[in-house]
Amino acid sequence: MRNNDCVTELPEDVFRNISFQFITLFDVSNLRIIHRTAILSSKHRLNKMWIINSAIDDFPWVILPELTDLKELHLNGNFLTVLPTLSSDTLVYLSLQRNRISTLELEWNIPNLEVLDLDENPIGDFPTGFFVSFEKLNTFDCASCDLGPTLRSGSLEFQTQALKSLFLIANNISTVEPGAITGVTNKTNVYLRDNLIAKLTEETFRPILEVVSRGDGKLYLENNPVVCGCRMEWYALNSDFNEKLLGNCTDGTDFESLTANFFRDCLFLVAATPPSSSSFQKRF
Repeated sequence: MRNNDCVTELPEDVFRNISFQFITLFDVSNLRIIHRTAILSSKHRLNKMWIINSAIDDFPWVILPELTDLKELHLNGNFLTVLPTLSSDTLVYLSLQRNRISTLELEWNIPNLEVLDLDENPIGDFPTGFFVSFEKLNTFDCASCDLGPTLRSGSLEFQTQALKSLFLIANNISTVEPGAITGVTNKTNVYLRDNLIAKLTEETFRPILEVVSRGDGKLYLENNPVVCGCRMEWYALNSDFNEKLLGNCTDGTDFESLTANFFRDCLFLVAATPPSSSSFQKRF
Protein backbone atom coordinates (compact mmCIF):
# COMPACT_ATOMS: atom_id res chain seq x y z
CA MET A 1 0.00 0.00 0.00
CA ARG A 2 1.34 3.43 -0.96
CA ASN A 3 0.29 7.06 -0.72
CA ASN A 4 -2.88 6.50 1.28
CA ASP A 5 -4.21 9.01 3.81
CA CYS A 6 -7.50 7.23 4.52
CA VAL A 7 -6.31 4.17 6.45
CA THR A 8 -5.84 4.95 10.15
CA GLU A 9 -5.72 1.45 11.64
CA LEU A 10 -4.87 -2.17 10.92
CA PRO A 11 -7.58 -3.73 13.09
CA GLU A 12 -7.65 -7.15 14.70
CA ASP A 13 -7.66 -10.06 12.26
CA VAL A 14 -7.91 -7.68 9.31
CA PHE A 15 -6.24 -10.22 7.02
CA ARG A 16 -8.05 -13.22 8.55
CA ASN A 17 -6.15 -16.31 7.34
CA ILE A 18 -4.20 -14.57 4.60
CA SER A 19 -0.46 -14.54 5.16
CA PHE A 20 2.28 -12.44 3.59
CA GLN A 21 5.99 -12.82 2.99
CA PHE A 22 6.41 -9.05 2.64
CA ILE A 23 4.31 -6.24 4.12
CA THR A 24 4.97 -2.81 2.62
CA LEU A 25 3.22 0.37 3.74
CA PHE A 26 4.75 3.54 2.28
CA ASP A 27 3.32 6.99 3.03
CA VAL A 28 0.15 5.72 4.67
CA SER A 29 0.30 9.03 6.46
CA ASN A 30 -2.58 8.67 8.93
CA LEU A 31 -1.93 5.09 10.03
CA ARG A 32 -1.71 5.23 13.83
CA ILE A 33 -2.66 1.82 15.22
CA ILE A 34 -1.45 -1.68 14.35
CA HIS A 35 -3.08 -4.52 16.24
CA ARG A 36 -0.89 -7.52 16.98
CA THR A 37 -3.26 -10.00 15.34
CA ALA A 38 -3.09 -8.06 12.07
CA ILE A 39 0.49 -9.26 11.72
CA LEU A 40 0.23 -12.65 13.43
CA SER A 41 -1.65 -14.17 10.49
CA SER A 42 1.76 -14.07 8.76
CA LYS A 43 3.84 -15.14 11.75
CA HIS A 44 5.46 -18.15 10.07
CA ARG A 45 5.93 -16.52 6.67
CA LEU A 46 6.67 -12.82 7.10
CA ASN A 47 10.27 -12.10 6.06
CA LYS A 48 10.41 -8.33 5.63
CA MET A 49 8.19 -5.51 6.84
CA TRP A 50 8.26 -1.82 5.92
CA ILE A 51 6.04 0.82 7.53
CA ILE A 52 7.51 4.08 6.28
CA ASN A 53 6.27 7.64 6.85
CA SER A 54 3.15 6.83 8.83
CA ALA A 55 1.94 8.10 12.21
CA ILE A 56 2.34 5.09 14.50
CA ASP A 57 3.59 5.97 17.99
CA ASP A 58 3.73 2.36 19.14
CA PHE A 59 4.36 -1.06 17.62
CA PRO A 60 3.35 -4.50 18.93
CA TRP A 61 6.95 -5.39 19.79
CA VAL A 62 5.79 -8.27 21.99
CA ILE A 63 4.97 -10.37 18.91
CA LEU A 64 8.54 -10.36 17.54
CA PRO A 65 9.43 -13.77 19.03
CA GLU A 66 6.41 -15.25 17.23
CA LEU A 67 7.52 -13.98 13.81
CA THR A 68 9.74 -16.95 13.14
CA ASP A 69 11.03 -15.90 9.70
CA LEU A 70 11.28 -12.11 10.11
CA LYS A 71 14.68 -10.85 8.93
CA GLU A 72 14.11 -7.13 8.31
CA LEU A 73 11.94 -4.56 10.06
CA HIS A 74 11.84 -0.96 8.82
CA LEU A 75 9.77 1.59 10.75
CA ASN A 76 11.29 4.81 9.44
CA GLY A 77 9.57 8.16 9.63
CA ASN A 78 7.04 7.44 12.38
CA PHE A 79 6.33 8.80 15.89
CA LEU A 80 7.93 6.12 18.08
CA THR A 81 9.36 7.52 21.33
CA VAL A 82 10.39 4.44 23.34
CA LEU A 83 12.39 1.41 22.25
CA PRO A 84 11.62 -1.33 24.78
CA THR A 85 13.49 -4.55 25.46
CA LEU A 86 13.27 -6.55 22.23
CA SER A 87 13.53 -10.26 21.56
CA SER A 88 13.87 -12.06 18.23
CA ASP A 89 15.92 -15.06 17.13
CA THR A 90 15.67 -14.20 13.44
CA LEU A 91 15.87 -10.40 13.07
CA VAL A 92 18.98 -9.26 11.17
CA TYR A 93 18.17 -5.68 10.13
CA LEU A 94 16.31 -3.11 12.26
CA SER A 95 15.86 0.41 10.91
CA LEU A 96 14.09 3.12 12.94
CA GLN A 97 15.26 6.29 11.24
CA ARG A 98 13.44 9.58 11.74
CA ASN A 99 11.30 8.74 14.75
CA ARG A 100 11.22 10.49 18.13
CA ILE A 101 13.00 7.84 20.17
CA SER A 102 14.60 9.21 23.33
CA THR A 103 14.36 6.15 25.60
CA LEU A 104 16.21 2.86 25.08
CA GLU A 105 15.62 -0.09 27.39
CA LEU A 106 18.27 -2.71 28.15
CA GLU A 107 18.57 -6.51 27.94
CA TRP A 108 17.71 -7.06 24.31
CA ASN A 109 17.80 -10.62 23.02
CA ILE A 110 18.41 -10.35 19.28
CA PRO A 111 21.45 -12.60 18.80
CA ASN A 112 21.55 -12.36 14.99
CA LEU A 113 21.14 -8.59 14.62
CA GLU A 114 23.68 -7.24 12.13
CA VAL A 115 22.39 -3.74 11.36
CA LEU A 116 20.83 -1.24 13.77
CA ASP A 117 19.90 2.13 12.26
CA LEU A 118 18.68 4.84 14.65
CA ASP A 119 19.44 7.89 12.48
CA GLU A 120 17.70 11.16 13.33
CA ASN A 121 16.26 10.27 16.73
CA PRO A 122 16.74 12.52 19.79
CA ILE A 123 18.46 9.76 21.76
CA GLY A 124 20.94 11.96 23.59
CA ASP A 125 22.65 9.14 25.48
CA PHE A 126 22.86 5.37 25.63
CA PRO A 127 22.26 3.41 28.84
CA THR A 128 25.39 1.64 30.03
CA GLY A 129 25.57 -1.87 28.61
CA PHE A 130 23.11 -1.26 25.78
CA PHE A 131 25.36 -2.86 23.12
CA VAL A 132 26.63 -5.82 25.15
CA SER A 133 24.28 -8.43 23.67
CA PHE A 134 24.81 -7.52 19.99
CA GLU A 135 27.43 -10.15 19.21
CA LYS A 136 26.92 -10.09 15.42
CA LEU A 137 26.39 -6.36 14.93
CA ASN A 138 28.39 -5.06 11.95
CA THR A 139 26.75 -1.67 11.38
CA PHE A 140 25.46 0.86 13.88
CA ASP A 141 24.12 4.14 12.54
CA CYS A 142 23.17 7.03 14.81
CA ALA A 143 23.73 10.16 12.75
CA SER A 144 21.90 13.25 14.04
CA CYS A 145 21.00 11.61 17.37
CA ASP A 146 21.76 14.61 19.63
CA LEU A 147 24.71 12.84 21.25
CA GLY A 148 26.63 16.06 21.92
CA PRO A 149 28.15 18.09 23.27
CA THR A 150 29.89 15.34 25.28
CA LEU A 151 30.09 11.70 24.30
CA ARG A 152 30.63 10.30 27.76
CA SER A 153 32.89 7.43 28.77
CA GLY A 154 31.16 4.07 28.39
CA SER A 155 28.58 5.31 25.89
CA LEU A 156 29.49 2.89 23.11
CA GLU A 157 30.90 -0.35 24.48
CA PHE A 158 30.75 -2.93 21.71
CA GLN A 159 31.19 -6.67 22.27
CA THR A 160 31.18 -7.78 18.65
CA GLN A 161 34.09 -8.84 16.46
CA ALA A 162 32.00 -8.10 13.36
CA LEU A 163 31.73 -4.31 13.69
CA LYS A 164 32.61 -2.67 10.36
CA SER A 165 30.77 0.66 10.36
CA LEU A 166 30.00 3.07 13.20
CA PHE A 167 28.21 6.24 12.07
CA LEU A 168 28.11 9.14 14.56
CA ILE A 169 27.85 11.92 12.00
CA ALA A 170 26.35 15.35 12.74
CA ASN A 171 25.75 14.96 16.48
CA ASN A 172 27.12 18.31 17.70
CA ILE A 173 29.83 16.41 19.58
CA SER A 174 32.60 18.67 20.83
CA THR A 175 34.15 16.36 23.44
CA VAL A 176 34.75 12.62 23.25
CA GLU A 177 35.72 11.34 26.67
CA PRO A 178 38.35 8.58 27.01
CA GLY A 179 36.61 5.23 26.75
CA ALA A 180 33.51 6.64 25.08
CA ILE A 181 34.02 4.32 22.08
CA THR A 182 35.40 0.87 22.83
CA GLY A 183 35.27 -2.52 21.16
CA VAL A 184 36.19 -1.38 17.65
CA THR A 185 38.17 -3.87 15.56
CA ASN A 186 40.89 -3.45 12.97
CA LYS A 187 38.14 -3.53 10.32
CA THR A 188 35.93 -0.86 11.87
CA ASN A 189 35.36 2.47 10.13
CA VAL A 190 34.42 5.11 12.69
CA TYR A 191 32.60 8.11 11.20
CA LEU A 192 32.67 11.28 13.33
CA ARG A 193 32.23 13.69 10.45
CA ASP A 194 30.36 16.98 10.76
CA ASN A 195 30.75 17.43 14.49
CA LEU A 196 32.37 20.15 16.63
CA ILE A 197 35.54 18.37 17.76
CA ALA A 198 38.42 20.84 18.16
CA LYS A 199 40.93 18.74 20.15
CA LEU A 200 42.16 15.29 19.23
CA THR A 201 43.27 14.20 22.66
CA GLU A 202 45.68 11.29 22.89
CA GLU A 203 43.74 9.66 25.73
CA THR A 204 40.62 9.39 23.56
CA PHE A 205 41.78 8.83 20.00
CA ARG A 206 45.04 6.93 20.32
CA PRO A 207 43.35 3.69 21.50
CA ILE A 208 41.02 3.79 18.49
CA LEU A 209 43.83 4.44 16.01
CA GLU A 210 46.02 1.75 17.53
CA VAL A 211 43.33 -0.81 16.74
CA VAL A 212 42.25 0.34 13.25
CA SER A 213 45.88 0.80 12.15
CA ARG A 214 46.30 -2.98 12.31
CA GLY A 215 43.76 -3.55 9.52
CA ASP A 216 41.48 -1.83 7.02
CA GLY A 217 39.62 0.38 9.50
CA LYS A 218 39.80 4.18 9.57
CA LEU A 219 38.71 7.14 11.66
CA TYR A 220 36.84 9.82 9.70
CA LEU A 221 36.86 13.35 11.15
CA GLU A 222 36.13 15.53 8.15
CA ASN A 223 34.42 18.87 8.78
CA ASN A 224 35.41 19.25 12.44
CA PRO A 225 37.13 22.44 13.71
CA VAL A 226 40.30 20.58 14.72
CA VAL A 227 43.16 22.80 15.88
CA CYS A 228 46.39 21.02 15.01
CA GLY A 229 48.60 22.32 17.81
CA CYS A 230 51.51 20.79 19.64
CA ARG A 231 49.24 18.42 21.55
CA MET A 232 48.76 16.39 18.35
CA GLU A 233 52.40 15.44 18.24
CA TRP A 234 51.47 11.97 19.51
CA TYR A 235 49.72 11.35 16.19
CA ALA A 236 52.55 12.53 13.97
CA LEU A 237 55.19 10.48 15.78
CA ASN A 238 53.42 7.19 15.01
CA SER A 239 53.76 6.34 11.32
CA ASP A 240 51.22 3.51 11.67
CA PHE A 241 48.49 6.12 12.09
CA ASN A 242 49.22 7.71 8.72
CA GLU A 243 46.29 7.37 6.30
CA LYS A 244 44.12 6.03 9.14
CA LEU A 245 42.90 9.45 10.29
CA LEU A 246 40.98 11.37 7.63
CA GLY A 247 40.18 15.06 7.82
CA ASN A 248 41.97 18.35 8.10
CA CYS A 249 42.97 21.09 10.52
CA THR A 250 41.21 24.43 10.67
CA ASP A 251 44.05 25.90 8.58
CA GLY A 252 43.35 23.40 5.80
CA THR A 253 46.26 21.05 6.49
CA ASP A 254 45.35 17.42 5.90
CA PHE A 255 45.96 15.10 8.82
CA GLU A 256 48.10 12.96 6.52
CA SER A 257 50.52 15.89 6.21
CA LEU A 258 51.14 16.03 9.96
CA THR A 259 54.56 14.43 10.11
CA ALA A 260 57.17 14.74 12.83
CA ASN A 261 58.73 17.66 10.88
CA PHE A 262 55.49 19.58 11.29
CA PHE A 263 56.00 19.58 15.06
CA ARG A 264 59.68 20.53 15.22
CA ASP A 265 58.75 24.02 16.41
CA CYS A 266 56.84 22.46 19.31
CA LEU A 267 59.96 20.70 20.53
CA PHE A 268 61.97 23.88 20.14
CA LEU A 269 59.43 25.93 22.10
CA VAL A 270 59.36 23.41 24.94
CA ALA A 271 63.14 23.46 25.17
CA ALA A 272 63.51 27.23 24.85
CA THR A 273 60.70 28.46 27.09
CA PRO A 274 61.84 29.08 30.69
CA PRO A 275 59.45 28.16 33.50
CA SER A 276 57.26 30.97 34.76
CA SER A 277 57.79 32.27 38.26
CA SER A 278 54.51 30.68 39.35
CA SER A 279 55.51 27.26 38.02
CA PHE A 280 58.92 27.70 39.62
CA GLN A 281 57.29 28.37 42.97
CA LYS A 282 55.02 25.34 42.53
CA ARG A 283 57.98 23.11 41.89
CA PHE A 284 59.92 24.35 44.88
